[in-house]
Amino acid sequence: MLVAKKPRDMEAPVATEQPKPRAISKRAKNNAVEALASTLDANFFKAIAEPVRQQIVLILLQEGRSNVQEVAQHLVQDRSVVSRHLAFLEQAGFVRSHRVQRFTEYELDGPAIIGKLELLLSHLRHAAQVCCPPDQLR
Repeated sequence: MLVAKKPRDMEAPVATEQPKPRAISKRAKNNAVEALASTLDANFFKAIAEPVRQQIVLILLQEGRSNVQEVAQHLVQDRSVVSRHLAFLEQAGFVRSHRVQRFTEYELDGPAIIGKLELLLSHLRHAAQVCCPPDQLR
């Protein structure tokens, strides 16, 4: 009796031994978590969690340096409310202000925003590698 041979690509794969993942010390995990926690600025994220402040950020992106009145023209909120939102955004590091004669003008602080987000991303990547490497997620 003749038996047809299986083509080579149909043969069962041969199991290869995978290297065991290196144990990560508790100290390394704690350091990664502490570094990440130090960059999680609640006010920074709270600043853009509010829809009106999101609108203000977009207005400043579109219009550039503006005073409270100029920003308020684009919103339904009263000038005093817009002023409080701008103060919150400034305190959180999203905008910076400049006094020009009688007015205070606000503009986005791009380098500060990017710096905070890049630092957060860097610490997040490190924490993910240390605390939950891909080989441990299976």
